[in-house]
Amino acid sequence: MLKLEFTDVYDKKIIACDVLLLDINIEEDVPADDMTACFAYFKCDELKDVVVFDDDEIIFTGIIDEQQILKDADGEYIKIVARSMAALLLDNESMPVCYTNPSVSLMLSHHLSPFSLTLQKESFSAFYGTQLVQKGDSNYKTIQDFSKSVFGGNPRVNELKELCFPENKESKEVLFSDTLNGINYYSYSENFRRCDEISQVN
Repeated sequence: MLKLEFTDVYDKKIIACDVLLLDINIEEDVPADDMTACFAYFKCDELKDVVVFDDDEIIFTGIIDEQQILKDADGEYIKIVARSMAALLLDNESMPVCYTNPSVSLMLSHHLSPFSLTLQKESFSAFYGTQLVQKGDSNYKTIQDFSKSVFGGNPRVNELKELCFPENKESKEVLFSDTLNGINYYSYSENFRRCDEISQVN
């Protein structure tokens, strides 16, 4: 059963089980996942974060960007728009600095710990060289630059508020199917974004 656990600005926990709509978007090349949820209205203060459970499994953790109360002929609803914890790294600027041989532990203490984020697993890797953090660089960009230099790809923040560096794995084929012994799915959609083709000028 789906369950949403909210925390309001006074740190009070609120449980919502009667979910009318839940849409969680996860894209490989987008740092922060996003979630939209809609459920029957209940009185509450301003909400600040959310954890989504599927039975006892956490499937999304995030900060709330938008909280709307909607009324129409069918009733009164609350609509929530949230982003995953990577949003904290995207929205906060790094202090300009030039790192020499930065390590994972340094990145953790300077750019993750202030936002209560941890590492998925311990790593003692370091980037042997210099990394320049310029004014205006977000914490995510700083960690992304480090990750690309050391691990060869972009980092992710998972639903347990852990930063995951990419692992060097051989590519393999994954089968999504409800009939051919593949990974089951509940819905399927194709999205043709023609605007992407003209939104960048080189």
